[in-house]
Amino acid sequence: MAGIDYSMINNWFRKEFEEGFIHSSADGLLRYSFNQEKSSRGNIVIVPGRTEFIEKYMEVCWDLRNIGYSICVYDHLGQGRSARQLSDPEKGHISDFTTYVSDLVKIIESVVLQTPKEPVYLLAHSMGATISSLASQRCAETISGMILVSPMFQINTGRFLRPTLAEALCELVCISGGASGYVWGGGPFKPDMDFTDNLLTSDPDRFRLNGELVRQNREVALGSPTFGWLQQAYKAMRQVRGQIPETPCPTIIFRSIDEQVVGLKEMENYCNGVSSCQLVTYRNCRHELLMERDEIRNDLLTRIRQFLNAKG
Repeated sequence: MAGIDYSMINNWFRKEFEEGFIHSSADGLLRYSFNQEKSSRGNIVIVPGRTEFIEKYMEVCWDLRNIGYSICVYDHLGQGRSARQLSDPEKGHISDFTTYVSDLVKIIESVVLQTPKEPVYLLAHSMGATISSLASQRCAETISGMILVSPMFQINTGRFLRPTLAEALCELVCISGGASGYVWGGGPFKPDMDFTDNLLTSDPDRFRLNGELVRQNREVALGSPTFGWLQQAYKAMRQVRGQIPETPCPTIIFRSIDEQVVGLKEMENYCNGVSSCQLVTYRNCRHELLMERDEIRNDLLTRIRQFLNAKG
C-alpha cells in the first residue's frame, strides 16, 4: 500500500477507460467502464461482489494494466451508479438473481467481445462468483476461464443457525410480503463504519479508502440486503452447488482460511468437482482478498497473471 498515489490511479483510469451504459435485462441501465487494448490477448471482465462499484476496482485494473488484456468492470443492477429496483436506493435488492447472470452475459456480448474468437476471463468476487459460475453454464463456448475470489457458494450464518433454517425463515418472510424489507439487524449504509470489527479486510488503509470513496460519492452507497435479495441468493447458490460437474472452464479459487462471510467447505466441494480447478488458501486475512494487505494481494495478483499467461 505504501507509496501508491490514488489520485494518479484515478486520473489514469479516467483517461484509459471509457464509461458507458447499456440496458439491463430487467428495467434500468447498467454502468460499465471498458479499456480496450489495441492488440489484446483477450478480455478480463471484473464481476464485483455485493455492495461494490467500479471505482473500488481501479487499483486492480491498474495492477493488471500491462499484461495485454482488455479490461471491463461494471456495476450490477441495484449497485454503484446502475439503476436500482426499489424507491429506497440503499436497500440491496434484486427481484430475480437470473437478472445478474443475464446482465453479465449482455456485458460480454454487447460491450466486451469485438470478435467471437477472443477469449474472455472472469475475475469475480463473492456474489460475483455466484453470478459468474451460473453464466459459465450459459455461455460455455465464450468464457475461457474463471478467477473466483472468496466465492459466495454459501453464506456463513454462524455456528448456531444452520443455512437451511436461515433460508426457510427468509422464504417465510418473503411469502408474508416482507421481500423489500432489510434483513433483520440490517439498515442503510453506515458512513462511520469501524475498522476494528470489520470482516472484509485486515488492511486499514484500503478499508479507509473504500469507505471514503462511498462517503464522497453517496450515490454508490448501499446498505444491507433485503429479504428478497437473500431469498434469491440462496436459490442461486443451491443452483451453483447442484451444477458443479458441469462447470466447463479452467478455474482458480482464492480464499482466506479465516473467512467469516461465506462458506469455506463449499469452495472445496466446488473445486473438487471441477475437472480443472486450483484452490489457493491464505491465512491472517479476510473476505476481500483483492483489498487486502500488500503481501496477500501481491501474491494473489502474481497467481492471477500466471493463470492468464498459462491460458492465454
